[in-house]
Amino acid sequence: MELENTCRQEVDKFMTRREDKKINLQKLDSESKRLLEEIKDLEFKKNNVQNIEILQSPISSPHPIKPKIKLNVMLATVVGLFVMLFLAFFVEYIQKHRGKPGP
Repeated sequence: MELENTCRQEVDKFMTRREDKKINLQKLDSESKRLLEEIKDLEFKKNNVQNIEILQSPISSPHPIKPKIKLNVMLATVVGLFVMLFLAFFVEYIQKHRGKPGP
């Protein structure tokens, strides 16, 4: 009787080990599938990067680009005038409606 119980315990222990190994194997299979997909994706990206080709070597311009100071000053003046005009109307609106009670 005791031998039968120990054999059952051993069989149960081996069955649980077997189930654990199956679960571990399934996890490893899913991980390997994921890694294979990632490898395929990286190979596809690698092929896309290899298709890039330099058509002409870069050269420096003989005429360096300079900021257009006159244009920048004129634009800043015009934008400043619009902002000041808006601010003047806004301040006047605030002064007129400061003392009035709300609706």
